[in-house]
Amino acid sequence: MIPASPLLRIGARLIEGVVLFAITTLTFGACAVASDGAQNEQDAWTPIFLSVTVVPAVVSLVHLVLTASAGGTLGKRVLGLRVCTLDGQPASLWRLLLREALFFFGLSVTIIPLFDLILAFARPEGRGLSDLLLGTQIMKVSAVQSAP
Repeated sequence: MIPASPLLRIGARLIEGVVLFAITTLTFGACAVASDGAQNEQDAWTPIFLSVTVVPAVVSLVHLVLTASAGGTLGKRVLGLRVCTLDGQPASLWRLLLREALFFFGLSVTIIPLFDLILAFARPEGRGLSDLLLGTQIMKVSAVQSAP
């Protein structure tokens, strides 16, 4: 089994970040247009509040569905990476749920993704904090396919 390098993992996160930025920008733009005709301040903030709460939840759900069905998020799939257990098998749904919860929580606490990145670079197998806690690893697809 060949683990994904930290640089490939960063590349996958960058791809996901660009997609998330585009979705968020479009959502905020639509919310700004929708709130222009609001009658009061509460009506003006409602679409923005919904976009701030709904967009991250939808992105987490899409991450979970893609990882459970295809082995990885959009960025990981583009770069040929897959989330697996340490023995190369697909990760179970409960591991993926916990992994996504850690990712979602990590977005709200800036230090966790930074610590995860430092840990992935410092460890020879490139596993980050969520991988260490959940017994998962991000591997190259060709390595996963050739695993017994």
